[in-house]
Amino acid sequence: MKKIKIFLAVFFLLFTFSVQLISAQNVNSQMRHFFSYKNNQAYWWLSKFAHPMNVFKSGSFEMSGNYMYVTINSESNTAKFKIHKNGSIFDSIETISDTDLPEAFFASNVAKDIFLAFWREFSPKTIEKIEKTFGKLNNIRSDQMCLAVLTALYWNCPTNPSSTISNDIVKYEYMTYYGCVGDFPVTMSIIFKKNYVEGSYYYNRKGPGNKLNLLGSYENGLMYLGETNEFGQRTGSFVGSYSDGVYRGKFITSQGKEYPFIISTR
Repeated sequence: MKKIKIFLAVFFLLFTFSVQLISAQNVNSQMRHFFSYKNNQAYWWLSKFAHPMNVFKSGSFEMSGNYMYVTINSESNTAKFKIHKNGSIFDSIETISDTDLPEAFFASNVAKDIFLAFWREFSPKTIEKIEKTFGKLNNIRSDQMCLAVLTALYWNCPTNPSSTISNDIVKYEYMTYYGCVGDFPVTMSIIFKKNYVEGSYYYNRKGPGNKLNLLGSYENGLMYLGETNEFGQRTGSFVGSYSDGVYRGKFITSQGKEYPFIISTR
């Protein structure tokens, strides 16, 4: 009888260990699947929430239990994040290292109204599930909204995609525009991703070494671009109409001064 009890105890321990091992392997498999399938958007979204003004280049990840260590490479900076997954929900994110000057997620708090527009890419059913989990999107912090986006992407992840990493988002090319803000000639580079717009510009007299960052949205012929400096501080905004490569309207400084502007691709 004693031998039977010992056998059953050992069997139970081995069975439990096997289940845990299989479960861990499944989590690893799911995460590798999620972070590597073709047309994956997780890296791009994480990059935009962490540092909205940076130009995303590539992303990679490593697994350790239920934690993902995700590295984001932009045009000139690299950031690494520790992300925890609890079941089908990403519930915490921690910055491990970051070569950029502004703190991660700081600038996206400034541009939160722009990120809220991104949710139109998801179905109402997905948004309803997300808000039950994270709370109303317009009330949560930008790092929490980032976790909500990753969770929504995970829920909508295809079941049988290609396993090839795709950086299709990098293939978007910036268009260059020329014109004036008030009486000052400027050069602007912007890129469109559906309703989302990002880029930078500089006053010609100051040169390309003094760029200001742009982040905004475009819809129904109207475009809004928020201007921030290298520290992520809001310094002004462009509001106007955009059609056939021509952008015109008013530039409003953070002090409330207004200047007419018109720029185009020439």
